[in-house]
Amino acid sequence: MANYWLDLNEMPCDVAAMLEAATSIDELTSLYLSTKDKRVFNKLCDLLTLMATKLVDWVKIKHIEREDAIQECLIVALEKIERFDSSRGKAFNFFTTIMLNNLRSVYRKNKRYVDFFEAA
Repeated sequence: MANYWLDLNEMPCDVAAMLEAATSIDELTSLYLSTKDKRVFNKLCDLLTLMATKLVDWVKIKHIEREDAIQECLIVALEKIERFDSSRGKAFNFFTTIMLNNLRSVYRKNKRYVDFFEAA
């Protein structure tokens, strides 16, 4: 009897097939929440990293390093993944909203910090 949670090279056939077929963040999020498989999680992280990179490049926040902003977005998205409910909307919209709200919050905090030290 194989211990799939210990041996990452062995994977049930149905999960492996579903992982290959999953192409969107919505499909990967649903698959991860139902299986909690490490490979699904890794693929989801790759897509979320790409999404965070595109958002940070689009927003162009001053006073924050690009890589730091990407990491902030990714950390927040991974912390909130368990809260996703597919009956309330798409995973893409869920993660985009979370990341944009986090970028706004980080921008506000850094703007106050920079304004405080520029005034001094």
